Amino acid sequence: MCTLHRSLANVVDSYSMWIYVFQTIAKPLLLFLAAGISETLSPSSCASALRKIFEDASAVMYEPANLEILIWIGEGLENIHLPLEDEEEVVSAVSLICGSIYNKELMRNLLARLLSSSFEAIGKFVNNSHCL
Repeated sequence: MCTLHRSLANVVDSYSMWIYVFQTIAKPLLLFLAAGISETLSPSSCASALRKIFEDASAVMYEPANLEILIWIGEGLENIHLPLEDEEEVVSAVSLICGSIYNKELMRNLLARLLSSSFEAIGKFVNNSHCL
């Protein structure tokens, strides 16, 4: 299965512009890549393909279901323990979409969900910096 994820992710990376033509495959493709990111042998290919899709077919990704998948990937990123390069690919994809959402309320909600797992760590940092 890992070989399948890696191979398909490489194909998606190369042909990401086709998602404009076949918009109905966006959601299953995002779910497939999300599953591949958590596999031990395919995270690099899947993370790269995810970033490439969001660069080349960002208009398709603004669908609510696709944004939900993106947030789900971002929320689970801390539990996956990816190499730094792969994590950078995923964060780049997430920030690309979040940064280009025109609806400010939607953007605030998405960012709050993404950062909610960091609130406790940020709070501890702020409390400790008062001691300095």
